[in-house]
Amino acid sequence: CGYAQFAPPDSFANAQAYALSLFPTSPDAILLTCLFIQKEFRGRGLGFELLQAVLLNLQQRGYSALESYGRDDSANNCSGPTQFLVHQGFHPVRQGSWEGISFSLVRRDLAPSPPGQ
Repeated sequence: CGYAQFAPPDSFANAQAYALSLFPTSPDAILLTCLFIQKEFRGRGLGFELLQAVLLNLQQRGYSALESYGRDDSANNCSGPTQFLVHQGFHPVRQGSWEGISFSLVRRDLAPSPPGQ
């Protein structure tokens, strides 16, 4: 009913287009390119749960940050709307327009995992 896609930015060909047309991600960040919940399952907190699983996975593997290009004016975006990501603890880094669409690069810093986890 949903999935997430995230990796270092150079793993995604399309990420280079965003970096050139808008702005690049930070060198220490993993890029979230897709956070999708099927329409009939939305509104049940599954997007939140899936994002929490991504954050925990990255934290446990020692990554310091997750970034994403959120769409400012619509929920119609692979990685989700900016408003959703900000509500989940991301903060805007930069904002710009590409092909008439407003995007924000948002970032969530990850705390290191406690010892023994």
